[in-house]
Amino acid sequence: MTIDEYIIKKVEHIAPAYAEKPEDAEGEYLVVDLISVSSQNYLQSATVAIRSYADSMADASDLNAEVMHYMDSFWTDPKIARCKIDTSYQINNPSVAQYKWQCIYNITHYLD
Repeated sequence: MTIDEYIIKKVEHIAPAYAEKPEDAEGEYLVVDLISVSSQNYLQSATVAIRSYADSMADASDLNAEVMHYMDSFWTDPKIARCKIDTSYQINNPSVAQYKWQCIYNITHYLD
């Protein structure tokens, strides 16, 4: 199982989570995107983006905050050595009636 698949399984209790944005998606959901990976001394590292989508900016912000709160304790998972937020920010696209926030995490893990 890859780290992005692992995170999707872990955050599904917050909102539906996917590896890519579904074409017919509505309401609140998450998209987990693996940005980069590396390996050294049997430890795997990954940079992961988690995008929070919602029908209002306030709801997207609240969903993002819930993800960040959950990820703050992600390092207690036995398969995770380190989980550090890099940044969190709002993404605006006025041509689309859907709002999103994105947080970027640097994660060191023991998954294959």
